[in-house]
Amino acid sequence: MSAAPRGVKRIAVVIGPAIVVALVSAATLWNIHDVTDRENSIRHTDRIKLVAAALLAQLSTSRSSVSKYVLSGDTADVEQYRAAADTTHRDLAELRTLTRDNERQQPRIDALDRLATARFADIDSTLAVLRSQGSAAATAMSPVPGRALMDTARAVGAAMTADEDMLLMRRSEALSRLRSVTVTVLGLGTAIALLLGALANTYLLRAAALDARQNARLRRQAMELEAQNDQLQDQAAEMEIQADQLQRQALELESASTAKSDFLTSMSHELRTPLNAISGYADLLEAGIRGPLLPAQLEDIRRIRRAGAHLLALINDILNVARLEAGHVDLASEAVLVEPVLIEAAAMLEPQAQTKGVAFERVRCDSACTVVGDRDRILQILLNLLSNAVKFTATGGHVTLVCEGTDSGAGGRVCIVVRDTGRGIPADQMLRIFEPFVQVGRKLSGTEEGAGLGLTISRDLARAMRGDLTVESRESVGSTFTLVLPAAYATWTAATPGDVGDEHTRDKRTGDADGSNRIAYADRR
Repeated sequence: MSAAPRGVKRIAVVIGPAIVVALVSAATLWNIHDVTDRENSIRHTDRIKLVAAALLAQLSTSRSSVSKYVLSGDTADVEQYRAAADTTHRDLAELRTLTRDNERQQPRIDALDRLATARFADIDSTLAVLRSQGSAAATAMSPVPGRALMDTARAVGAAMTADEDMLLMRRSEALSRLRSVTVTVLGLGTAIALLLGALANTYLLRAAALDARQNARLRRQAMELEAQNDQLQDQAAEMEIQADQLQRQALELESASTAKSDFLTSMSHELRTPLNAISGYADLLEAGIRGPLLPAQLEDIRRIRRAGAHLLALINDILNVARLEAGHVDLASEAVLVEPVLIEAAAMLEPQAQTKGVAFERVRCDSACTVVGDRDRILQILLNLLSNAVKFTATGGHVTLVCEGTDSGAGGRVCIVVRDTGRGIPADQMLRIFEPFVQVGRKLSGTEEGAGLGLTISRDLARAMRGDLTVESRESVGSTFTLVLPAAYATWTAATPGDVGDEHTRDKRTGDADGSNRIAYADRR
């Protein structure tokens, strides 16, 4: 389990019981609030019953106080009546306030108000008779109207009390249920909180044990990392020593490469002199300067000349490679018409193709198609490509030389293509054919001559002229070599031959800068 989910779970475990306790507390407080409201409602009902009973008692005692006054003449009894009358009016007002939300009780309050008014009017008439006619006349007054009023008042009060008793019963039952619910919620919530607390405690104990194990593992890993860091520091010191050694070796290799180039250049010049002498003496012997030669001797002389020419070509190739590697090849940077170069190359290779029985075709090029480069080097590259095409194409095959014109999408490039229907290049050799001294054909047949430097020299020359040489091939189908050169309408900055990758051209027609070489490497098929 990752640290983030485990931390979230730990927070949930810690906060969960607290949330449950908070919810239980909130529910309990809410229920207590409801209990309080319902208790207040019960007290409100009791108050209505109490005030109604007091009101009926005041109505009843008011008549008794006047009767005592008629018999005794004690004014205190009259004062008691007046106090009862005032208390009755206050009780009526209080009852009206207490029952303002009960539509059934308000008419009863109105009835009690009328009955109290009539009751007090009857008593006041008795007092008036007492004052005007004396006690005998007052005593002789009929008590029936007063009793009827009291009976009616008691009936109304009984109805009020019955209604309030019904409300009291319902409110008491609701209060009892609410108290039960409160106790249940409180007990169940407490049990759940205790259970969650126990689970949280168990989880936290396990998490603490897991953290302890992880901390121990982290301490071990820290110790291992420290040991590895020490090893890395030792290795870094060794690598620094090796880097110094490699730097010294690189300097030594550079010196060796320079010495090799100088040696090859020197040896190539030294070997040319005796080879030229051999060729010259062979010419003299063949011309009969030393006397006539037999046919067999003439054939030997021709073989000597062919061997010397082949050896001289090998030496020239080695010298060219050395010069290219050392950057000592001088290349012209001039506008070259492509079609005349193709015509010359075709004229030199057609006899070789006819001798071998290979069909040769040259597709006419746009007469205005012009490239920037060295004409002799372009011809050298084409002759090498055509020679290889004829060499590795069997009798009855086909070789084609075509100029595909300016490729406007490639930043002002001209593509000269040599196609053949020869044996093709194996896929495992595609990456090596441009390496020095690699001869794919010789490995296949063992008959072709050469040192394996032609393609290396050709590609290096092409790149030195700000172009490239690429190949596509399928075994037993044929090969296509493409010489790519900059078009003449693009300005070209000369650089050290062999230095590829710092070209900066500007199209005179568009004025757009183009800093790319667009080089296709030889791993294409």
